[in-house]
Amino acid sequence: MENLGMVQEAKIIVGLDFGTTFSGFAYALRSDPDTIYTFYDWPMQAASGGIPYCKTQTSLLYADARETSPGLFELRDWGWPAFVKYKSTSAYVANSVRAASGSEFKVIHDLDVLSLSGIPRRSISALKRDGHSSPGSGIGYFLTLFKLHLASKLDASTSSGETTSGPTLPPGMTPKRAIADYLSQISKFILRELRNKFGSHISQEDIQWCLTVPAIWDEQAKREMKHCAEIAGLVQGPYGKEGGSPHAVKLFIEPEAASVYCQMKLKDHTWNKGDKFLVVDCGGGTVDLVLHEKLGPAPSISVREVQESSGGLCGGSRVDEEFFGFLRRRISCFKRFEALHPAIVLDFRQEWEKVKYKFDGDENGEVHLDLPPKLASMWEQEHALSLSRRPSMSNFVSFDEMVLTENDMKSIFDPVVTMILELVEARMVSELQAIMVVGGFSASPYLMSQIKNAFGGRVAAIVSPPNPGSAVCCGAVTMGIRSETVVLRISKRTYGKAVSKRFIVGEHPDELKEEGDPGEFFCKGIFDKFVSKGEAISINDCVKNSYKPIRKNQKKITFKFFSTACSDPKYVTDLGVETEGSFKIDCPSYNELGVWPSVEVSMFFGRTEIQVSAVAKNFDSEKKQIPVKFDRDSIY
Repeated sequence: MENLGMVQEAKIIVGLDFGTTFSGFAYALRSDPDTIYTFYDWPMQAASGGIPYCKTQTSLLYADARETSPGLFELRDWGWPAFVKYKSTSAYVANSVRAASGSEFKVIHDLDVLSLSGIPRRSISALKRDGHSSPGSGIGYFLTLFKLHLASKLDASTSSGETTSGPTLPPGMTPKRAIADYLSQISKFILRELRNKFGSHISQEDIQWCLTVPAIWDEQAKREMKHCAEIAGLVQGPYGKEGGSPHAVKLFIEPEAASVYCQMKLKDHTWNKGDKFLVVDCGGGTVDLVLHEKLGPAPSISVREVQESSGGLCGGSRVDEEFFGFLRRRISCFKRFEALHPAIVLDFRQEWEKVKYKFDGDENGEVHLDLPPKLASMWEQEHALSLSRRPSMSNFVSFDEMVLTENDMKSIFDPVVTMILELVEARMVSELQAIMVVGGFSASPYLMSQIKNAFGGRVAAIVSPPNPGSAVCCGAVTMGIRSETVVLRISKRTYGKAVSKRFIVGEHPDELKEEGDPGEFFCKGIFDKFVSKGEAISINDCVKNSYKPIRKNQKKITFKFFSTACSDPKYVTDLGVETEGSFKIDCPSYNELGVWPSVEVSMFFGRTEIQVSAVAKNFDSEKKQIPVKFDRDSIY
């Protein structure tokens, strides 16, 4: 929920796609909105083994400074440089320690292991000796997937039952710290790029930051994202630093931004008023879908939402987790190898990425994946030991190569692809003109072939725009300049607030009875509905309600907002009702004013995020907007 403020213009619009596994940006001058720039030349991209791409890795490298300063972590690097430095430092420290200590030294991880994709089941690793930190021996912490903490209400598990809802962080590290640190570093990098492009005079005052968020995020996650942006220094605000942009950060839904990009880039497709199309944004962590209807022919990009946006935690990183689970089942020592050699595992991850995006599902297509020599040696030794104990066991053909059959690869991909197909199926409607697939995971030929096989006969076109990985950040730039792109949305939930009304015996439950002034009784916690789940709401539709205190000496009115998947809740204590946030407004008491003070609250539910403002009706002659500051009932 956002406090309304005056909209100001900035010279440069930046679309920042902060992703689960990879992040990128695009930008344009407001004076030249059709020329949108993207960035491919990321530091250490080649050294990491990555191919030229419009995004860098969403990762952080920290040194552990807690021995000298309890609770502190020193940020060493971010993105690809964090990945490269972690690998090199990890290998150097491990080799140095072995040379000094011999075979008795054990490398033990703080909270389990780093998995192959840089997606740990618990996303940190550190070198320790004899299970205890020793000065100078630790290489610090390599963090990935921390964005998933903002989707903490969601959960996901692999086909083997492993949970992937979010990584465990080192003691003393918070999701807010990790997210803010990453946003701080990438925003500084972007500012340097803008100065290289347009001149050294460019400052934060010239920038309008547009951040993209998944469709599956709730209002609390959106608020936390904005708080992190303030802390990171992107924008000014109560939680921020000096020097941030004076232009309030704008949030855009990722598949909506991709929808704008597709309309502008797929010029071979003739768009007419009333055309319906489904955008499927397949990212690293999430897959988000939005079903839009054109409100006018090209060049208009105005659309309305036909169904509520949806999605799930079934992005490309889930395929990685399936692969790692496959290796742990196939190679008996692999879990131990992960714990002992996290840097080698990171290198191996790059090799898997290449295989992952080549697999197309063709018959008789085997995949040969070279295993790291140390893994092959460990596997062979363990197998030899098993043979000595059980001579009847058959010998193994090869330990230095993993041969993945077509069925093996499908067993890795299909649990995730099936989830994506189910999400698409749930959004299929009659007279659908096109399915547009974007995002990094859309580069998978197997995923695209499965989508075409499943829906090719039911829709006129299934397409992917050029440079689908940059669709979200480029679309965000356009949305930042052209405000009315998505003009109507479908409410995902029923929203309302808790109110108190005169208590009626026999109608209201006794447990919700409270006394106001002496002798006056009220029923508290009544769900006062603003909008219903499934209701179509324009971006300019405003819900206004007036509220008064219930006690004559009351000098503060508390507003608590709630939501539910039910269409007609009665009380905020009903099953399934969740707190969205709360805020308080100061007011003179009845005793001071002589009349009941009244506050008018205005709410917009048809925008990217719920926007709320309040104004005094009878105790402020200037009728100024009252600041609305939501309580921080967060996961942090």
